[in-house]
Amino acid sequence: MAKKQNNQNLTAKIGEILTGSTADDKVNGEDYSGLSEHELLSEILRSQRKSEHQQKVGAVAGVVSCVALVIALLILIPAVLRVVGNANQLMVNTNQAVAQSIITMQNADNAISEISTLTETAQNTLSDLSEVTGGMTEVDYDRLNQSIADLSTIVAPLARLLQAFN
Repeated sequence: MAKKQNNQNLTAKIGEILTGSTADDKVNGEDYSGLSEHELLSEILRSQRKSEHQQKVGAVAGVVSCVALVIALLILIPAVLRVVGNANQLMVNTNQAVAQSIITMQNADNAISEISTLTETAQNTLSDLSEVTGGMTEVDYDRLNQSIADLSTIVAPLARLLQAFN
């Protein structure tokens, strides 16, 4: 932009010199007052070519930058899409693992509940068994044996009588 302004100043100054309407014949520190019209026009042409060359270099640099940016994007976009896809798959796998963990925890809760019920049943059975064994210790086995023997002596003659009727 500054070069373009300098070229415009040079052209304006040369125009003033050609028309003879200026007292200061210097542009950008150079004196053009002693030059002929042909030399002044040659100087303008040289300045314009220099400016044009600088513009072309700037344009090429801009195009090269754009091409480099497009190439970089063409390389990066697939990589970014792969990373996003992998992250998405990771999230799906994580959700599945969490769901499976919840099911496992529910199964563990059910198993613990069943174990608790089984333990209560075993405690009740042991309590009943304890009552039965407690009752067995109270039995007087000597008197029971004596009662069985007495019953046997009473039933034996009755059994013989019933055999006679058969």
